[in-house]
Amino acid sequence: MGIDDLLKEMRGKSIGLDTMCFIYAFENNPTFIGLVEPIFRAIESGDVKAITSIITVTECLVRPMEAGDIALVAKYEAIFRHFPNLYVSSPTLDIAKGAAEIRVAYKVRTPDAIQLSTSLHHGVAFFITNDMPLKRIHDVAVVQLNDLLKA
Repeated sequence: MGIDDLLKEMRGKSIGLDTMCFIYAFENNPTFIGLVEPIFRAIESGDVKAITSIITVTECLVRPMEAGDIALVAKYEAIFRHFPNLYVSSPTLDIAKGAAEIRVAYKVRTPDAIQLSTSLHHGVAFFITNDMPLKRIHDVAVVQLNDLLKA
């Protein structure tokens, strides 16, 4: 499946976005920008609704804060507060319990389990990531950006 096929399949659905999607898109990663930019355009236009966990905010802000890149910190804050059709979800007891179940079933790290549980809680059709251990998750259609590069 290539990016065009994925965009057609995602139309009218909700998707979960892992942290790297934001980093690749908003820090202009030369390898992945051609994949994530159309996804964010589809979100912005309303063709797709997107969910991410509050953990994404933390993970995106660490490197710019360490580097003292105030402009990038402000850019991320604006994205997470105002990007159309993007919902940043805070953990709930149900999400935390779901994350524990995912950790037990798949032996993934806690942040990844929370990301997945958040997406599942919101009923997403796809979870977009580049985290290879998440490829073995079967509770949702996991789309690996690396696999899209090969298509």
